[in-house]
Amino acid sequence: MALKDFMYCAGKNYNLNEMLYSCSVTYLKLGNIAKAKEYVEKAIGNDKSIPKNYHMKGIILAITKDHNASIKEFTKAIELDASYFDAWFHRGMAYSSIQNYAMANLDFSECINLNPQNNEAYFNRGVSLYHLGNKNKACEDLVKARDLGNPQAVDYLSMYCDIR
Repeated sequence: MALKDFMYCAGKNYNLNEMLYSCSVTYLKLGNIAKAKEYVEKAIGNDKSIPKNYHMKGIILAITKDHNASIKEFTKAIELDASYFDAWFHRGMAYSSIQNYAMANLDFSECINLNPQNNEAYFNRGVSLYHLGNKNKACEDLVKARDLGNPQAVDYLSMYCDIR
């Protein structure tokens, strides 16, 4: 199906980079990581100035647990677009995965600067702060995450902060 869609788009003279990116997304949704990576790498080869291509490659690498490589791809996306919330967020998640909570904290803080209403950013910054030993600030962030509607924050407030 993805190939059929690709050929349809090619016949319509759609943007090649968008087609390659869309194929990558489609293959990722189908669970074909190798093909998803192949197409996003083609998209990057076609145009190295598009942040979402690096972000997608970072997602693929994170799925395969290659967190250090995913961090590099998310960083490239951020270098191209410093306001790219998802790249900051996913890089923070990758840093958390390798237990680099100081860097995760910085990335989640930037997420909060970019979108102060994002409950996931507060939640994940709270968790990283807890691991850094800053329980008071961690609990503040977890309360904010809960107040913004994050259901996980309720459990973490109970575990980390003795707040029910």
